Amino acid sequence: MTLTIIGTGNMAKALALGLKDSYDLEIVGRSLDKAEKFIAQHALNAQGFAMEKFNTDNKTLLLCVKPYALDATGTLLEGKAQTIYSILA
Repeated sequence: MTLTIIGTGNMAKALALGLKDSYDLEIVGRSLDKAEKFIAQHALNAQGFAMEKFNTDNKTLLLCVKPYALDATGTLLEGKAQTIYSILA
């Protein structure tokens, strides 16, 4: 099963490190560069993507963005996810 983590902050890091051995991961950052740096920094075997126009169709998303960034994040993503888990406070 593939999990898609939206965000590259501390909570995304904690989830990615905890889930990396059990799931295939996709990391979606504000830019492809941010996602790739996150993957390299934490030695993840994952694919990186930029948030803009990222297609969420039928994906299981872990939404790891700060509450103030939720509106901006939502406008950048496309598609209809299968499931969304949020860690928003």
